[in-house]
Amino acid sequence: MENKEKIGGAVSIDTDSVDMYYKSIYGKEIRENNITYGVLIPRFLEILRRKQIKATFFIIGKHLKNRKNQEILRQVAKEGHELANHTYSHPKNFSSLTKEQKEQEIAACEDIIYKHIGVKTVGFRAPEWDIDDESIQILEKRGYLYDSSLYPSLFGIMNSVFQLIRRHKAKFDFRVLQYPLEAYHPSATGLGRKGDLNIIEFPVSAVPVFRLPFHGTFLFWTRSMGLFRCSLNAIARKNQSLNYILHTLELLDDDTFPDLKHPSLSLPLKARQGIYMEILDEMKKRYKLSTIKSCLLNNEGLRI
Repeated sequence: MENKEKIGGAVSIDTDSVDMYYKSIYGKEIRENNITYGVLIPRFLEILRRKQIKATFFIIGKHLKNRKNQEILRQVAKEGHELANHTYSHPKNFSSLTKEQKEQEIAACEDIIYKHIGVKTVGFRAPEWDIDDESIQILEKRGYLYDSSLYPSLFGIMNSVFQLIRRHKAKFDFRVLQYPLEAYHPSATGLGRKGDLNIIEFPVSAVPVFRLPFHGTFLFWTRSMGLFRCSLNAIARKNQSLNYILHTLELLDDDTFPDLKHPSLSLPLKARQGIYMEILDEMKKRYKLSTIKSCLLNNEGLRI
């Protein structure tokens, strides 16, 4: 397939630090010694360089209080990648915060990225995909190009169950399985409906019809490249825009945190890096990959 026939797609990386993951899953405080910025983000940059792909990094604002992290993000931006807003502190139950708290989380992350990197963020992703209509209205008011928090797959429901098991608040909205799979302008009266807001909702990719998840964690959980290829083919055949998510945690060294349970960590680091290289090659065959911002601004064949 020639490049001109490809529609747009994007790869994004959530930069949740290991200590945040421990606190969320185990309720346990640890010191990660800045592994996320010192080791993991540079590993992602190397893979993206080798594959000549520009990606979107969702940044947690408080990590920029560290000067070394500021230097790393300047390099990320210098290499042409997008920096997007993942809140200032990655709070649990984001949608349950007051309107003022939500806006403070969004604005504080936006401000610290601009202050230290000189980049105005135009994209947002809520912690744990916990988005609501009020948050979309805040983003609309602040002039954001897009939100990428909607997770219209079966895994989204499973995630809500998991949150409940962990004794966090969880919202069970089975309507999510009927939400659009494509990038779209949402309605002012409901995020899951197409409407006339200026902001674009760019959902996390899911397989059409069966709504199977399609992202890095699910690939490591299934450990099936066959399922990955079938899913990618199904999405591409529908000319469905691609929004594929990876997490920095997925490139941790072997046995750095022996008690940490994550689907990716059952494989050696070298194998995980090899899988990343392979899936990026597969996606490049079918999609014109870029940052989310570029994909949406250039409307790369998207039906928005």
